Amino acid sequence: MNTMSTGAASRPALTRGAVRGAAAILTLFLVAIMSQFAPQASAEENKSVNVTNLSLTRVDGNNVEQDGKLNTYDLARLSFDWSGVDANLKSGDSFTIGLGEYFTNLQNSETHPMTVEHGGKDVEVGTCTLTVKDVTCTFNSKVDELKAAGFHNFKGSGSALVAVAKAADVQTVDFTVNGVTTAVTLPGGGGIGGPEESNWELTKWASSFYNNYKELTWGVNFGANQTTGDKLGKTFDGSRQTIVFTDTLGAGMTFNQADATRTVLNLRPADGKSIPVTNAAGQDATTQYGDFDVKATYSQDGRTATYEVTGPFQNGTNFTLEYPVSFVDANGKAVAASRGTSYENTVNLNGTDLTSTQKQSYVQYFDISVQMEPGFGGFDVTKVVEGEAAAQAAGSSFVVDVAYELPAAASSYPDWKAPEGQKATGEGRTGTSSVTVKPGEPVAFDGTFPVGTKITLTEDTSKAQPAASGFSWGEPVFTVDGQKTNTFTIRDQELVKVSLTNTTTATPPTTAQMPPTASNPPATPPTTTATPPTTAQAPPTASNPPATPPTTTATPPTTAQAPPTASNPPATPPVNTPPTTTQEQPPSTPGAPVPPTSTPKTPNGSTPPLAHTGANAVALLLLAGAGLGGGALLVARRRKAS
Repeated sequence: MNTMSTGAASRPALTRGAVRGAAAILTLFLVAIMSQFAPQASAEENKSVNVTNLSLTRVDGNNVEQDGKLNTYDLARLSFDWSGVDANLKSGDSFTIGLGEYFTNLQNSETHPMTVEHGGKDVEVGTCTLTVKDVTCTFNSKVDELKAAGFHNFKGSGSALVAVAKAADVQTVDFTVNGVTTAVTLPGGGGIGGPEESNWELTKWASSFYNNYKELTWGVNFGANQTTGDKLGKTFDGSRQTIVFTDTLGAGMTFNQADATRTVLNLRPADGKSIPVTNAAGQDATTQYGDFDVKATYSQDGRTATYEVTGPFQNGTNFTLEYPVSFVDANGKAVAASRGTSYENTVNLNGTDLTSTQKQSYVQYFDISVQMEPGFGGFDVTKVVEGEAAAQAAGSSFVVDVAYELPAAASSYPDWKAPEGQKATGEGRTGTSSVTVKPGEPVAFDGTFPVGTKITLTEDTSKAQPAASGFSWGEPVFTVDGQKTNTFTIRDQELVKVSLTNTTTATPPTTAQMPPTASNPPATPPTTTATPPTTAQAPPTASNPPATPPTTTATPPTTAQAPPTASNPPATPPVNTPPTTTQEQPPSTPGAPVPPTSTPKTPNGSTPPLAHTGANAVALLLLAGAGLGGGALLVARRRKAS
């Protein structure tokens, strides 16, 4: 199997006749005009996007790496890395790679999406536009959304198939990256070789095809020289002769027979140019090199073609015959090329043993990847206690409730673990947890949250341990970044500092209190009030006088009076009072009754009645008063009588 550099593959638009050539020239003219507006796009270039590791690799039409240095019409793969880590990317930002003077994009006037995996699917975050000489990648508003969801460090890599534009005797070539000139080393030791002056025999080639392509171009390079002439038994002396080729397609393709103008014969002079000569429709592009004709016939199944090329072949001249084919399914219906499918084509120079086969598969002419990293952060809480009873509450602990809301579904953060607490809801976006804090000690929440997560903190002072005693709690005050607020947003790789202040107010004691215990000591010592004993006390003595003077019961005077007569009756009947024996009682023990040592007896030996202290005492006083009055009356009568 013969192979060749895919020079012809990179120039299909230049080899399809004079009519299509005019269209190509117009296209190039329009591209040149539009390129004048390139500086407008550069206004959006983010110079902080770093494009690094630019390299060139020689490849064939299947994007397979090849050894050796580059030659004119070869293909190269440009590879690069890009990073927006330091760029603070936003919608409208872009970066541009200019290919310089030695290369052009193999595929141009195309736009390729920039996608990143998010939430289990590819999300478009921008597009890369390819012109003849530039690659410009621009980010859209999705970047802003993802950043708000906590993602950052956007970066990736890319590659583009580029065609060699001209020869060069240099080791490096200059590319322009975001306006900065960057030297890139050429493969194979440097340099770009010009067209090789050689006698072609027979070589099969194919153009590259890409996503959604429905056809490709096959071609055969051949030469009119001594070698082929000997095999054909002909001498190429400029006389008019015919050379016949048989071309057979593999599965999945059919010859495009509808437009004979696209079957084109090109002259390939030593300078490497491709000069259209004629086509299968009989239209000559030029007769400067003689009158040439191409005749094409096809098999019934459309998979075999016979090409008869007639003209004044000169010895040492080279030619290219190219023709389009369509992709079809098993039923012959036109379809787009299948990624991963290899397509095959074989050509034979009739009358010789010269044959060539080429396989071609889907080529990713441009590729760019986007990666991003989810950012995480956390917070801590410092408890501050103020007020009248701050010292009493210094050892208390408090529960701070934490409510969170993620900026995106929890599945967007495969490396994130939800904190312990209430089971998250709503795609795992919302949930609750808690953290216990103490005065004067900053306490970090156990866990992190994705950047952009909304945190809301609350506190129930009734959950404080121990419970407030002798004071009360004021409303809790949260402060973040100097602002009084209980809500904030998680920041990337940062610990948000939260201050929580509680003010205490002393409360007066109440009469009804819980009995003191070991865990609840009394606020003040109890006050003891002395209560006088109710038990009997020792009788007063000289050394123990009574606290209050004793009450003396009046006794009738003992002054003698005249015996009662009929004219002088007694005021009251005499009362027989038994003699009273006074005994000294020993001191008694408080609380214990003391029995009497003796019981006085009446004259008749009976027990006297109990003494009365109420009405009987009044009667005695009345009797005493009457006695005193009687005595005074007698004294007055005696003075009168004398």
